[in-house]
Amino acid sequence: MLTAPQRWRRTAGTEVVERAVGGQTLLVPIRSSPTQKVNIFTLNETGGFVWTALRESATASHLAHSVAEEFEVTLSQAQADVRAFLDALGGLGLVEVVPT
Repeated sequence: MLTAPQRWRRTAGTEVVERAVGGQTLLVPIRSSPTQKVNIFTLNETGGFVWTALRESATASHLAHSVAEEFEVTLSQAQADVRAFLDALGGLGLVEVVPT
């Protein structure tokens, strides 16, 4: 039996302020308490493109095809970059696999 590819999205319930500044996207997760550490994440143009695309759920393959087309890179490079990006943001709790 074939399984459907995983779909990714921004993590449900996570509030993040985002701002585009000089070709980069700044992400600032909203703290739930005053004692929490403040983190600011800077995304390059490609990361900002993928972050914007994740407003709706998408497969890594779909995201990689979009990146390859938008930034004129090879599909294999886009796939590697998207996978690394999703893994990194997943580790920070900013994106998640959509439950099936």
